[in-house]
Amino acid sequence: MFLLNQIIKYFLLIFIIFILEVTIFSFYPIAGIKPDLLLVVVIINGLLTGVETGAKFGAGAGLFQDIFLVGLWGKNTILKLLLGSIMGSIEGKIFKKNYFLPFVLIFSSTVIIESVLLSVTADGIRSINYLQKLQDIILPVALYNGIIGFLLYPLFYKLLKIGD
Repeated sequence: MFLLNQIIKYFLLIFIIFILEVTIFSFYPIAGIKPDLLLVVVIINGLLTGVETGAKFGAGAGLFQDIFLVGLWGKNTILKLLLGSIMGSIEGKIFKKNYFLPFVLIFSSTVIIESVLLSVTADGIRSINYLQKLQDIILPVALYNGIIGFLLYPLFYKLLKIGD
C-alpha cells in the first residue's frame, strides 16, 4: 500500500508540475524564456531522496514529457532518469540544508542537458552557433531554472521532512 501511495503522490506531483510548465510558464515566459520545471523537480527530488527514487522519479517525469510533448521521443526519459540517478547518488554526501547548492547543481545541469538536447536535435552540429545559443537560450534557461530551484528547494525539503 505504501508503494502505491508513493506512486500516486509522485504521479500527481509530476502531473501538476507538467501542467504548470505547459500552461502558466509557457503562456507567460519571462524575456521569452520558459523554464523546465520537471528538470528542476527531478534534481531536487534526487538530492533529497537518493538514487533509486531519483531515478524512478526522473524516468517518470521524462516519460510524461515524452508522451505529451512533440520531439525526439525518449530523450527526456533517458536524460531525466540519468539526472535523477546522478543527483540521487550525491544525496548522502551533501548537507541538505545548504539551499545554495541546488541552485548551482540545477544551473550547471541545465547547461549540460540543454547543450546535449541542442546537439541531438539540431540539423547538424556544424550548423549550430553554440555560443549564440548559449547566450540567447541556454544560460537564461539555466538561470531561470536555478532561481526556481532555489525557491522550491526549501519547500520540498520541508514537505519531504528530510533530516540531516
